[in-house]
Amino acid sequence: MNFGRAILALGAPRTFAEAIGELRGRGSQWLAGHLGIPARTARYYLSGAREPNPRTAVGRQRRQAVMDAVDRAGRLRIAARALRQARTLSVGRVKVATKSKDKPDGSRSIGTVLVDGEARSERIEPPSSLEEVADMLIADPPDIGGAEAAFSECILGLYAVSRTPPQNRDSARAHIYVYDYPSGIQAG
Repeated sequence: MNFGRAILALGAPRTFAEAIGELRGRGSQWLAGHLGIPARTARYYLSGAREPNPRTAVGRQRRQAVMDAVDRAGRLRIAARALRQARTLSVGRVKVATKSKDKPDGSRSIGTVLVDGEARSERIEPPSSLEEVADMLIADPPDIGGAEAAFSECILGLYAVSRTPPQNRDSARAHIYVYDYPSGIQAG
């Protein structure tokens, strides 16, 4: 799964309330038309006063329709929030390429890495941080390519800090970059 797909999957709303939060700017008329419900019911949903009943088939369909209605920009905002609040990042086994030759160089098992204050806001050599990745995702227009490069540097930096001796930390990041996330990206 390439970075763009992985980050959109990370940004999929997890709850009805999170999805409604992203749809508030569209208004009750849009939501009513999209779901085929009365405008009053749409206003209840948008205000947070009521949710569709998850025990009925109609309620489950409405909940899923709201979750699916969150567009790409909304998913990028959710993903940016998830990266800013992350305490751990799990990417599993990733595919890497050599920077100098720009060709595939196998894969690395990174798994789950701990995100500390340094990774969140401070720069890891070379400069990249999760805050910068999040900022690139919500920029207008979003800089997915820049976010991908910065996230690759950040995840390799976190991996190096957590698993390699200090004298070898910079060598991996200087020579390889991540180009594919088959397991996706999960923030915890």
